[in-house]
Amino acid sequence: SSSVKHSLKSYSIASSGVPNHPEFMAVSVVDDIQVTYCDGSNKIYEPRQDWMKKLLDDNPQLWTRVTQDCFEFLPPFFKIALNSFIQLSNHSEGVHILQSMIGCEWDEMTGEVTGFTRYHYDREDFIELDLKTSTWTALRPEADIIKQKWDEDTPGIKEAVEFLTQTCPELLKLNLKYGNNSLLRTDVPSVSLLQKTPSSPVSCHATGFYPDRALMFWRKDREEIHEGVEHGEILPNHDGSFQMNIDLNISSVSPEDWRRYDCVFHLPGVEDDIFTKLDETQIRTNWVEKSSNQTSTSISIIIISAVVVVVVVVFAAAAGFMVHRTKRLHLISESSLRLSFFRGNMNEYGVHILQLMHGCEWDEETGDVTGFMQYGYDGEDFILVDMKKLKWIALKPQAMSTKLKWDSDKARIKINEQFFTQTCPEWLKMYLHYGKSSLLRTGHFFKNPVLSTSGCSPVQLAAALDSLPSRTPSSPQP
Repeated sequence: SSSVKHSLKSYSIASSGVPNHPEFMAVSVVDDIQVTYCDGSNKIYEPRQDWMKKLLDDNPQLWTRVTQDCFEFLPPFFKIALNSFIQLSNHSEGVHILQSMIGCEWDEMTGEVTGFTRYHYDREDFIELDLKTSTWTALRPEADIIKQKWDEDTPGIKEAVEFLTQTCPELLKLNLKYGNNSLLRTDVPSVSLLQKTPSSPVSCHATGFYPDRALMFWRKDREEIHEGVEHGEILPNHDGSFQMNIDLNISSVSPEDWRRYDCVFHLPGVEDDIFTKLDETQIRTNWVEKSSNQTSTSISIIIISAVVVVVVVVFAAAAGFMVHRTKRLHLISESSLRLSFFRGNMNEYGVHILQLMHGCEWDEETGDVTGFMQYGYDGEDFILVDMKKLKWIALKPQAMSTKLKWDSDKARIKINEQFFTQTCPEWLKMYLHYGKSSLLRTGHFFKNPVLSTSGCSPVQLAAALDSLPSRTPSSPQP
């Protein structure tokens, strides 16, 4: 498509019944890139891009306006509206959330402007403004009373229409002027073929592209195919670029027909598409076949840490939070251990689990040491380190951005290498010394004792090891 559209959107969220959490927050995004952050409860307003800081420095009147909105106008408005929605829905005390998405989209080719204002209450659409009729539309029966009241506010509707059709496009163009080097750039991605096991679908994964108006599809004999193809959604990377994947089910593809398939990545505005042949030698995987009689004569320590985070309110800083999705994968996007929820559905709150298994194995006969580190998210493998190459291996397409970032962190890699080759074996030998009465006794062999060691000292861990009941392996462990 020759049409190029840009958007400016503001996402606001008010909550009640959430301890130790701001009652009002908001972010602004331009073309799905976060540019400002507002914490109305703690009086914090921050530009999130260097060019946005310069824009506000050059336009002090705009700074005054946005900070007044953040600190003085929006928090009380949202608090009153949230209380009204709670009463109209006959809800009792507890956790309740009010969200809004307000903004505009501008087509730079045609000049067409589209404005939108929608409110979302407790994970469901509630009410939105119809710009064609200049009236509110109730999206739930409980919103009818709000609709009638807001429809009577003629000056308020007029002000909203003026903002969406005039002020918002002007602000969007000002943002594009200051941020043109980043917002109007075109970045082509790196494309890889990924596969979990030989029988799994082959995922064509592209990461690092910008903007997010990309297309990917599989072809057979240069003709686009749809059967056996599953499209993934476009997801953000930590650096503001994007990633996406498209899977091909190869269960019915004979080996001699592989050469007839290829994956195509198309980015509007870029003349050349990226073609990736379905080539078994180019597929990246961490799958290793194990023989049934494979045994181990080494002694190992495995440390498993699980971080369980109950997220009551999740703030989305990108487009599309009103869309209801049945499945969504998240990214571990920072080197610190935290769950990241900065794109997509605002409904994503609840219990999520981030797991880390790291440790070492020491062969007391040969002295060989093997280290390992692997992360899991919500019960699925996510990313692990290849100790031979000191590189990270993405176990899911969504982990590619994390892999690229962590691979570039040389200091982190050096620390990991030192831990697995020196510190961990020293700890292991100390544990064996303290726990030798149970760990090294004759007639029993402990294979991979699994302990939760968060916050434990070496002595406490040794005592925990010593207290475990004896057991013998009845079959090879996975």
